[in-house]
Amino acid sequence: MSAAGPLRPIAPWGAAMVLLASLLAYVPAATTTAAEAIALPLPGGQAVRIIQGYNGASHRGRSQYGLDLVLADGSTSGAEVVSPIEGSVSWAQGPGAGNGCMAIAFRDGGYSITLCHVLFHRAYRGGESIARGQSLGTVGPAGSVGNNGTPHVHLELHRGGQSSSPVPFSPPDGLPLEGVALSASGAYNEHSRREPIVSTNRPGGGAVLAASTLPGRAERTVAAAAPSSQAGRGQPSASTAAAGTPASTRVAVVRGTESCLNVREGPSTGASLLGCLPEGTSVTIVDGPTRGGAFDWYRIERARSPDKGGWVVGQYLD
Repeated sequence: MSAAGPLRPIAPWGAAMVLLASLLAYVPAATTTAAEAIALPLPGGQAVRIIQGYNGASHRGRSQYGLDLVLADGSTSGAEVVSPIEGSVSWAQGPGAGNGCMAIAFRDGGYSITLCHVLFHRAYRGGESIARGQSLGTVGPAGSVGNNGTPHVHLELHRGGQSSSPVPFSPPDGLPLEGVALSASGAYNEHSRREPIVSTNRPGGGAVLAASTLPGRAERTVAAAAPSSQAGRGQPSASTAAAGTPASTRVAVVRGTESCLNVREGPSTGASLLGCLPEGTSVTIVDGPTRGGAFDWYRIERARSPDKGGWVVGQYLD
């Protein structure tokens, strides 16, 4: 879809400022600081797929570098939508109005993001402060807020504070998404078939941890910082694996990851990534251990959410 913000008349002094700016030396914003990091607009620990990428069928003009995002587990409709950055509202449509769009500018005004197809919790005023990870609304159901029958979040990145200068989620012109540089080659529907990216978005979050978004690497990256009590043996702690306790009745908690624990379709770092469980998540162990590569794996179900089940490395279950 095309996400267009409201048009505003340019005052004479505004035109002069534009002319002056064009005469000044251009300084690229090539360095990504923690304040400039862009997270996914869905809560941390969830795997997110791109179903339409750059230059997709409805991604043209100011939306050419737009991304249409859904949850990999299929629970997109009604899912919470959170701010990917810290900044202030440039403009926003009212709850249930139009395409459900909002533009949020970084504090320094260097970039802004645009979100669409969201049912906002309330009306947001221009200039209102927004925190990273702040809950903004929910993903609109099929056929609402301009989503053409498919619940999803449309995300764009623009240079400046408005929605008129699209750039890709990649240096040197833009900023990476969750630490992943999504470069632009001009290909049709670019990045729509890539592996899911796991959201690290959380209230007050700082720099994005790129390692946690790379399938097959998060387990090894986290292992180096894992606590030593049970990590060396790759087994759940004694409190979890009591002698004679059937696997189906074991309850465990994700501990020692410093971020989140990858959940995979099979007992291997090469298996498809289903999601990432935040530190402190309660799970039920239903099978394992099964040796896969350098790790002992356990099949788990997330408490009160069996559809979140999959295989995880046992050394992070307490």
